Amino acid sequence: MIIKKSIVFLFCVPIFSFGQYTISGYIQEYYTNIPAANIQVKLNRTIPDTFQYTTASDIKGQYQFNAVVVGVYTVEFYRDNNKLYGFSDFIPTRDSILDTVIVYPPNTYSGGVSGVWTKDRNPYYINGIFASNLTIKGGVQLISFKTTNSGGFCVAVVGKLRIEGTQDDSVIIPKDQYFAWDLDHDVYFEYVRFDSGLFNETFNAGKNFVIKNCTVINSSLEVGMGPINNIILDSVVILNNRFFQGSIGVNGSVNYLLAKNNLSFNGGLGFHNSSAGEGVVLHNFLSGMSINNTQNYVFVNNVIGRTYFTGTKTFTFEYNNLVKDVHDAPAGIGTLVMTNSNGDSCDFYYNISEDPLLADSSLGTLLDNSPCKGAGKNGVDIGLLLTEDPNSIISHSEIDIENNLKTEPRPRGICGRGAVSASLGVMFWTCLVGQKKRKK
Repeated sequence: MIIKKSIVFLFCVPIFSFGQYTISGYIQEYYTNIPAANIQVKLNRTIPDTFQYTTASDIKGQYQFNAVVVGVYTVEFYRDNNKLYGFSDFIPTRDSILDTVIVYPPNTYSGGVSGVWTKDRNPYYINGIFASNLTIKGGVQLISFKTTNSGGFCVAVVGKLRIEGTQDDSVIIPKDQYFAWDLDHDVYFEYVRFDSGLFNETFNAGKNFVIKNCTVINSSLEVGMGPINNIILDSVVILNNRFFQGSIGVNGSVNYLLAKNNLSFNGGLGFHNSSAGEGVVLHNFLSGMSINNTQNYVFVNNVIGRTYFTGTKTFTFEYNNLVKDVHDAPAGIGTLVMTNSNGDSCDFYYNISEDPLLADSSLGTLLDNSPCKGAGKNGVDIGLLLTEDPNSIISHSEIDIENNLKTEPRPRGICGRGAVSASLGVMFWTCLVGQKKRKK
């Protein structure tokens, strides 16, 4: 009996008695891969009794517990009293270095989000959010943990999202970031710069959508997926944007659309299987435009490098400058049969095909002898409307998404001629402005 008792006693000693050990580890921030400092670490003994050791990681991301007695422990990691990670059933039997723990950096958001984000708390890390009533102010830095275009959305809007940059302090969607947006409600973007790579921006569906004074670099924005989900957007406004190697495509039906004063460099606008209650595309300077199965739109006073048509639909296309190529144009468009008030050759719908003669290509400004001068509808210039003109089709009144865009004047009586119905060709919008010499 004594021998048996001795055996039991010797078995228990190394597990719950006299051993004291050093337990250490390293904590690293996800995405940035920098040491995570000031992370609270709790070592909680649960067997044979309860006891808690506490420490925090230093500026090198390292932490250490000394004189830890043998037992069964849970290990927990906290930042600002919010638990980040934990594991259980750890039994130290010798000095140990735990596996590296990776935690999300501070200011990481996931799940439901509302309120106002300001630049004093930069950067903001996004790990899949549902914006119910979120406003993002100028200068805010957004970083997405989503790095590929497979699966899910980075930002889903279930109420309202407003990104309100300013001319001097825009909001940047950074390069090499993947942002997928599920915009099923009201969205307003102003002075946002999209740097994030070709075809990285997907705006799925939407209710009211405004993109205004934004810059698009190496990125194509797809607005609406109506043919897939049978969704009709209430309102889409694409106003005063600049495209560099990128484009905006509108897919599906929309009750009201305005695309105005957009300037593109090797990019443009595309309309695919899109019908509009009222759709107006005017005063844009685009290296390319594609119009595919589109109806109830008016295209007027635009400078377009290459134009691609396809499908059989009804729309109005007049007073534009088709600078270079016109692919599969409807009957009468691009066929020069008469002259306009400037004496330049034009088609039956007053579309010309001339070198626009630019004073500054980066701004879309025209030389005084440009054939676009006064060649637009109502005698205005074709191309960007850089100053207010009382003869312009639509005024520059402010757009109010919070009132469902009702403050934006609706176009009325724009079409001086009847709409044209035509058979159109292949949709493709990798377009580059080609220059023609003025025939004078």
